[in-house]
Amino acid sequence: MLDSKLLRTQLQDVADRLASRGFTLDVARIESLEAQRKAAQTR
Repeated sequence: MLDSKLLRTQLQDVADRLASRGFTLDVARIESLEAQRKAAQTR
């Protein structure tokens, strides 16, 4: 399981590590979801 804090702070590093294992992480989608999460928290 991936740590959500690690995804937020080191997204590109996580994506690179997963790519070396043959998994493509949709970085743009995760960044979009993170922006939505932040917006929801500030309401």
